[in-house]
Amino acid sequence: MLANDLDTGRVERVLRREPLAQTSSIAYMYYITRTDMPRYQRVVNEFVSNSVGTLWQDQPDRTTSELSPEWFGRILADFDSVYREGMRVNPESAPWTLIDSVEITDPIVVNGRKTELVQVFKNQYEFTGGAHGISSTLSMLFDRRTGEMVFFKDLVGPAIKKVTSIVEKHFRKQRNIPARQSLKKAGYWFDKGFYIADNVRFDGTDIVVIYNPYEIAPYVFGTITIRIPFTDVSSLMRIPFSP
Repeated sequence: MLANDLDTGRVERVLRREPLAQTSSIAYMYYITRTDMPRYQRVVNEFVSNSVGTLWQDQPDRTTSELSPEWFGRILADFDSVYREGMRVNPESAPWTLIDSVEITDPIVVNGRKTELVQVFKNQYEFTGGAHGISSTLSMLFDRRTGEMVFFKDLVGPAIKKVTSIVEKHFRKQRNIPARQSLKKAGYWFDKGFYIADNVRFDGTDIVVIYNPYEIAPYVFGTITIRIPFTDVSSLMRIPFSP
């Protein structure tokens, strides 16, 4: 379910490096600017504007709530400029491909009930040659009432230890790790014990915890996702449901 004032689309740019031709793209969602725009929509747009297309190099602050297809097109044009300059100075390190997508869910619906939360889900990938590209996934929550960013730990509060224990059980089951086996011996980097990643996505009847490559394991493990039925933790969470 999406707010009526969300716009979606895609912009593309073809970068050529003989004999290869790579297409870079941004698939976007954003709130259409209007005079009576709620604060949370402005905050979400500002978050999107400051986080899209940031993999290939540090960018100057371009935070804005007034987004448009042309704005996203300029981000790709900037990437194109960086690509061509990189090809001129150091062809071996020039960025080849950028794929960036933004998905907004307003409001989040959990088990058929509307919440007062908005979800921004970002996938980003860059390939510059070599063995593999660099990817990252980011899921952020915002309060529709205040516009403030909300973290998963805010929705759990004092029950964080109980919730962490439940998530670890699902992690072990889904990764085929016996209860008595050390996570470190299984190849995961939980040196100080299991923890819930900051990336948590609400997906229908499930909560999905996301660990990016290199976060808890070598690159070969890829992006690690753990699905937990919302009913397993619902009694321990403080979800702001709509009236």
